[in-house]
Amino acid sequence: MKRLGLIALSIIPIPLGFLTDHLMMKFNWFGFPLFLIGIVFYIFWFFMGYISANFTLSMRETLLYSHSITILCATLIIGQLLLLERFTQGLLGLLPQMYFLPMITPVSSIIRNVFFFISPFRIEHFIIPAFLMMLSTFILGFRIKSQQLNLQNCEV
Repeated sequence: MKRLGLIALSIIPIPLGFLTDHLMMKFNWFGFPLFLIGIVFYIFWFFMGYISANFTLSMRETLLYSHSITILCATLIIGQLLLLERFTQGLLGLLPQMYFLPMITPVSSIIRNVFFFISPFRIEHFIIPAFLMMLSTFILGFRIKSQQLNLQNCEV
């Protein structure tokens, strides 16, 4: 049951991506508001890692289940861009993009300022760093909580 909970929690970026898309298209939100949404998402993902340490103490298992949808979406995006050189029509092309949409703005601002030579118009330049940032914030939260749990077990 805990594994299903981790997989269910990994679906959360999809509705957040659709909300971000709606805010961009309907209310013309760009720039700082999207950056804030991304930062709030990364803070949330940190606490996801923090909470998931309660489910299991195996980091490998936690990462696999909590990022299963992430890995699938990243694979779909990279596969579509490498094989087709475009996104497919329908949900197969849309869902993976919506998954990473909340994370793109903070990642793109870092990439544009640090790695200024990378083209800002190619989404694949932002998907892998967004995925790595997701993993690193999640792992940081997981490690902090697991260290706290280990200290509690040592005190008892």
